Amino acid sequence: MKLVSTVVGCLFVFIYSSHAEVSGPETLETISLTEAIQKALKANPTYRSAVSNARAAEGLTYQSGLWENPVFFAEAEEYPPEDSFEESRYLLGLSQTVPFPGKKRLDRAAASEQELSRKSMSDSTRTDLIRRVRIAFYQVLAAEKLVDVSEQLLSLAKSSVETAKERLEAGVSTAQELLRAEVQAERVKNSKLSFERNLKVARAELALTMGEPDLKEIGVTGKLSEEIPEGLLVFDREKVFSSHPRVLAAEALLRRSGALKERAQLEPYPDITLSVSGGRREVDDETLIDFGFSIPLPILNSSKGEVLTASENERKAKSDLEQVKQRLKTQLANEIETLKQADQQVGNYRDRLIPQSEKALRMIQAGFREGEYGFNDLIDTQRTVAEAKIEYLRILFVLNKSIAEVRSLTEQKETFFRDESNHG
Repeated sequence: MKLVSTVVGCLFVFIYSSHAEVSGPETLETISLTEAIQKALKANPTYRSAVSNARAAEGLTYQSGLWENPVFFAEAEEYPPEDSFEESRYLLGLSQTVPFPGKKRLDRAAASEQELSRKSMSDSTRTDLIRRVRIAFYQVLAAEKLVDVSEQLLSLAKSSVETAKERLEAGVSTAQELLRAEVQAERVKNSKLSFERNLKVARAELALTMGEPDLKEIGVTGKLSEEIPEGLLVFDREKVFSSHPRVLAAEALLRRSGALKERAQLEPYPDITLSVSGGRREVDDETLIDFGFSIPLPILNSSKGEVLTASENERKAKSDLEQVKQRLKTQLANEIETLKQADQQVGNYRDRLIPQSEKALRMIQAGFREGEYGFNDLIDTQRTVAEAKIEYLRILFVLNKSIAEVRSLTEQKETFFRDESNHG
């Protein structure tokens, strides 16, 4: 009877504690999802690089609208003189290139669209970073839960080995029964080691995504969502696609290519260089004032190649924009389908398979007390419950990963931290 009580007690702890929320070891620094996102936005080098790239474009926009600096020049004839300064002539002047009307306006328009494209890509990098932090955070939550479950399973497996030894010594079982219990315990031990390695990898990935790769021993607070958050799938599809950063960036590049095409068409029209100078001619004791201008003649180069290149770049930009929209639509449709499937599977395991496996375990447990079921039946049922719980956690992570993917495609910038309280 003592042997049965030991097994039953361990089973009771395993069944009713497996759904408890996991907390990391007390020595670990714990962090919430919102805190992890905020840290990543401050420290992640990829995002910081994207922000700097966008800010650099502001300077290019400003510079593109400026004229060239005027040129100062000085001229002297018969200097140094052979005998005297009487035959010398001196001039000091300025020259300024005046761009053809419309060129600088189009230069500035193209640069402004490039600036907008870089800012939109910076927003896209921000969106992707938040998505990656969420997924890495959920991976740590799931890995911690798997380690917790594996510890319970290992404790149960060790108790089963001890029970098998006592049964063998009492002459009520065989050595094969003990061997099977030991093999099962070794299998659970190896699984636990694998889950612990996966947890370390998950923590390191989260720290790296946050931009703090040295912070590898980190715990997380919160829990995984067991269903689709309310309102997640309620959104305006047209607004989502028209306001997504990748779409905005592609649209800006299309407008930029249009401005560059117009600019290439103006390239054959020459810029005018005006000059004015003043000086003296010593021989006549005269004051000199000269005015001049120069115009390049578009005879050898009419810029047809530039116009052709700009036209093809505009066509390419149109195709790129359409491709971005199609990819977003396909990606969103696929993620929503994955999300719904994972939600159904999570509900199936949570509401049917796990309860049924636990009910079967209690039935085997009761029958084991009465001698109706053997030790092998008990081991098999334990393994079934363990496999169900591990598979449940795997699907639960898929559900939360899909939630993060859908949010990254549908949320606006100002709502990135919405509903993060569910995960800490």
